[in-house]
Parts: sequence; structure tokens; C-alpha cells
Amino acid sequence: MPRKHSILYIRTLCFLLALLPLCTMAQAYRFVPVRSDSVTFLDRDITNFQLFPMLVSPIVDKPQPLYPPRAPLAELERQWRERVLPALNAVGGSGSETEAQGYAAVANFYDAQTLWLLTGEARYVDAMERALTGGLPAAMFSSPDASERLLCAQAVMDASQLVYATDTAGLYVNFYLNTMAHVATPQFNFMLDQLTAMPFGPMVKLRLRVPDGAALPLALHLRLPEWAVDVPEIYVNGHEADYDVERGYAVIRRTWRARDEVYMLFDLSPRLVSDGGNSFLRCGSIVYCPQDSIAADAVAWVEPAGADTLSRHPLYDLCYQAGSDTVCTRLRPYFETPQPLRRHLHTPGLRLKEP
Repeated sequence: MPRKHSILYIRTLCFLLALLPLCTMAQAYRFVPVRSDSVTFLDRDITNFQLFPMLVSPIVDKPQPLYPPRAPLAELERQWRERVLPALNAVGGSGSETEAQGYAAVANFYDAQTLWLLTGEARYVDAMERALTGGLPAAMFSSPDASERLLCAQAVMDASQLVYATDTAGLYVNFYLNTMAHVATPQFNFMLDQLTAMPFGPMVKLRLRVPDGAALPLALHLRLPEWAVDVPEIYVNGHEADYDVERGYAVIRRTWRARDEVYMLFDLSPRLVSDGGNSFLRCGSIVYCPQDSIAADAVAWVEPAGADTLSRHPLYDLCYQAGSDTVCTRLRPYFETPQPLRRHLHTPGLRLKEP
């Protein structure tokens, strides 16, 4: 073979080998993420999966490609059940939350991402959400380990392509965040506005923007988070919605038209959990840390603490009776709590449930 042809052959082979992961992914994954460059994040806090990673490192400026799964689905599910799930904690890491959680949260995030792309089961998004509102941002800004900070920032950036995803029949809303998105597939093409203060406010409004006069047959999948005490109220254009519950999603099947709106209202009431002198608060997906321990037999309650100059988010006080005195200790979101003050955090019984 002439040298010129040999070089061309080698280059073509390298090109085809480079495309192989993409072809394999197309065959392996059932769901297609909406590209991150088609999603605009509107807030400037931890819910902006594009902005905050770049504040940690300017080299984290785009999501990584979605590589093929490293093992068959049955094996990945077995590893999840036997290795990940028993140790998964409330902030998306493993084991005790008093220890550094960055590396564990990264590993669990990517395991859950792969399993969701293969199965479309909301419980894997629940695991990712724990990491995204707990272990990842906490390590991203406070870990002394530069490699840990970088890996956490990349995981958060990668989450920007998982807010929405599609299959041939519809759209999946995985995370409730203040965003605008352009959803374009061979089956449909429309704009979606999501207006919300989640995870700190209970209301979510989705507005579909399709051309005037156009009809859009679409199955809209709205994730029902594992932290939700009750099924949220769901309305379409002011009327109570009819929906089916499938794989952890409320599925609304209908023909959508211009300016159709979906309204959801979640219960974000604080939930206090105590165990042997360790207490924590959970409001939606956010875990709050106490700064002091309390006696195991103490009767404790939660009081709103208003705003704080050190935090942009709602704060609470954990109060309890000590003799004739009432003692209160401040609760802060896990991702804003310095590592030494996490020593009183323990999250028993907060394991993701198997279907």
C-alpha cells in the first residue's frame, strides 16, 4: 500500500475509533439529555450548574461527553444495590457526613447518572440531587484538596445536561431549577420556561412555548422527589391535572398548545430527625446541620431564624428544653457549614428506597 494511502487509512481508522463511543452510547442509552448549551440558568446560587463550577476552576467550562456504560445494566444495578445504596447518605456521599464527602459524592453521582440514562428511574435522579445540594457544593468550595474541588466542579457542570432529557415520546423534567430551555429532537421542537425558587421555595411553574396555532403531542414527565412527604399539587392551565405515576414521575399525556402552563406546589415544611443525640433538619432536598449536640431524650423543635448575612438561604434554629431554660442552636445548610461543625450531623434512615 502506498505511503500516502497508508496515512489516509490510519487517519480514517482513528476517526472511526473516536466515533465508536458515541455510536455505542446511542445504542446503550434510552434517554437523550437536552444539551447544556440549550439550557439557560437564571439564578446565581448553587442551582446554577453552569456558573458555580467555573468559579471554582475556569477550565471546567463545559460538560464531559457521555461515555458508554462500563458494564451491563444487570451488573450496574447489582453494584448499586450492594455497594452504593447501603452507604448512601443524605448529602449524596457515603458513610458519615462528618467526614469529607467530595470524592464519594462524585462517584455516586456518576453511577446514578449512568443508571438513569439506562432506566429512566427517578430514584437515580434523587441520588444525584442529594449530591448536587450537599456533598458536591460543600467540597467544591471548602475542600483543601484541589483535585477533589475540581472533580466536584466537573460533576456539577455535567449535571447541567441532565436537567431535561427526552425519549421519542416526551420530555423528562429531572431537576426543578429556574431555567429556560430549547428542546429540539426529530419528534418535536419547542421552548420551555421553568420559573421556581426551588430548592428553597415550594412553587414550580412550567410554560411551554410552541408556535401559535401549533399542536404538540407530548408526554411530560415530572419527577416526584423522594423527599416529598406528599404528592405535590399539579395543575394544567389552572385545572387539576390528570396524570399517571411511572418510574417515579408524574406523566401528563396531552396535546400542548402555545402558552400552556403547568403549576406544581411542593411541601417544603422542615422535617426534624433525631437519633441518639444527633439531629438534623431536612427541607426538601436541603440538609441543615446543627452546630451543637443535644441530649438524646431532649424534646426538640424547629423555629425559623429568618435571613442571615452569611447565607442567602432560609435559616432555622433547633431549640430544646434544658431544665428550665430553652436553648437554641443555629442550623445551616450542609454546603455552607464548615467541616468541623458537621460533627453533630447524622442521617439515619435516609436511604433511597428500592422499587
